[in-house]
Amino acid sequence: SFELWGSNNPDTDGGWTNWEKLGTFQSFKPSGLPLGQTTDEDRNYAWFNGEDFSFDRLLPAVRFIRFKTLETYSMSGQVVIAELDLWGQLVP
Repeated sequence: SFELWGSNNPDTDGGWTNWEKLGTFQSFKPSGLPLGQTTDEDRNYAWFNGEDFSFDRLLPAVRFIRFKTLETYSMSGQVVIAELDLWGQLVP
């Protein structure tokens, strides 16, 4: 699971004061096993399938994004992003 945060004026000291949480997301784990236990099915899903996540349509436009990892399948804290696509449109 992870959170995505956005800002137009990020803190110069690395803090979180000028960041707004855009959403909290949960990745799907096909095996359903507890964290720390993974199967080939879990690894193949994560490595080859990828996932799509949607945001609330009324979020503010932001220039910078920041990921905050909450949990990982392996409980290692390690996250690898192989490809990231973001798109949207301004709503009048």
